[in-house]
Amino acid sequence: MLRPATHAVGPAPPPDTSYPSPTAPAAAAPAAADTLQELADADRPYTDQLVGYWVPQVSSKQVGVDGYDAPSNLREHRSTGSTRPDTPFLLVRSEDFSSFRSGGFWVTVAAVPHYTADEANQWCDSQGYPARDCDAKRLSHTEGSSGNAKPRG
Repeated sequence: MLRPATHAVGPAPPPDTSYPSPTAPAAAAPAAADTLQELADADRPYTDQLVGYWVPQVSSKQVGVDGYDAPSNLREHRSTGSTRPDTPFLLVRSEDFSSFRSGGFWVTVAAVPHYTADEANQWCDSQGYPARDCDAKRLSHTEGSSGNAKPRG
């Protein structure tokens, strides 16, 4: 059982050494979409341990909205982890958790569970994230979206 803490709990998923270098050409969209799903599936045991806790949500992108496609979502998720190697970041499909307003989003969360939304938002502040790029999210399989997100600001 995961105990609440203000730091990462348990081992982070091992890094995927097959990631292309930042200068490598982008993967084809179907391959990137498959990779996103594989990453979310691999992270699922860890994200399930975060259910009921507040975590920092650092990205939420939907393919086809604001110019995002599967390769750009994959690059963004991977770059998030590379900029803060001391923090495990997990990939979530919004439809896998009832606490998201709608499905179809790839969501990156920091695996740093907190008891309150304010604590998760303070983590965002302490890491230097702009308010638009990080806010508190509570993961749930049974609750709706109401009351399970708290923006900063």
